[in-house]
Amino acid sequence: MGGNGDIPPSRVRRLVRGSLALAGVLLLGALGNGVWELFLRDLFISAGTLLLGAVSTLWSGYLDVIHRHIGELRTDTLMILPFAAIASLMLVVPVAVNVYVFMLYKRLKSDINKVGQPQRSPPDMLLWLKLMLYLATPATIVLTFMTLLDLAEGGYSRRASIWAERSIEIVAPRISADERLMLRSELRSVQSAVQFYAVYEHLHAIAQQTSVSLPPFSPIGYGKKS
Repeated sequence: MGGNGDIPPSRVRRLVRGSLALAGVLLLGALGNGVWELFLRDLFISAGTLLLGAVSTLWSGYLDVIHRHIGELRTDTLMILPFAAIASLMLVVPVAVNVYVFMLYKRLKSDINKVGQPQRSPPDMLLWLKLMLYLATPATIVLTFMTLLDLAEGGYSRRASIWAERSIEIVAPRISADERLMLRSELRSVQSAVQFYAVYEHLHAIAQQTSVSLPPFSPIGYGKKS
């Protein structure tokens, strides 16, 4: 028989289960991060680039829209998690509501068909649910598309800002302080696609003259405008 200091077996089991659950969460997080870095990250970037390229092909003015924030250098990683959480909600909630209304509509319609003679209220409810579906489905599609477009635009703008800042630091030892300040000024002034293409060409010209390699990056629409 144990003394007063012994831990009850039920509490030990709870501690073991809690420890195993925590270890499982950490393991899943590590695996998820590895899969993201190895596969999903490049896949999402490619998909976002294709989406932005397709929209800019249909509307050439959109090129200026996706390049307008590059000069603001929105590279702060602290805002990535809140932004991702809000964007996830904006993607999941409309779709979940639309699916819920659709399932409710199907279930109510099935119940009415089983009864044979509709009751007083179900037909009215059925019409309201049908109307909600007609309104909610296009709204969900539009909202989902706009959210994905905003995510792709924000990701591209951030990658372009990081590339430009990194490239300036790479060529900085080979150029004068005044030329470095000029590059920084050009970058901070970017508000359109043409202005960013000019910075892109300037950095590559310096890299070619000084035999320096810059990180790979392809601006969206550059081939069309150059």
